[in-house]
Amino acid sequence: MQNHRNVEKKHFCPACDHFHYVPNSNVPNAVGVCLFNPPSPFIVGMVPIAASVVRADPPEQQQMAPVIRAYYPPVGREDTCSQWTPRPAGEA
Repeated sequence: MQNHRNVEKKHFCPACDHFHYVPNSNVPNAVGVCLFNPPSPFIVGMVPIAASVVRADPPEQQQMAPVIRAYYPPVGREDTCSQWTPRPAGEA
């Protein structure tokens, strides 16, 4: 099996312009996140919500609302992708 062209050229995520270092990540082997695309939303669960108006007849069922979170994809030191862009030289 042959290495990917980005691996051969040492085009890893930490050297990419879209990489953002995250010092305290809870994801194993991740050192940062990729900011190339918007964060990916997903539903974590459902929580009950209180109705603003409660009628006496008939008793209504409790409504549920989704809990939505969005995260950027975590990346490690040796991760790479096809959207790799070199970090501009001279910028802080």
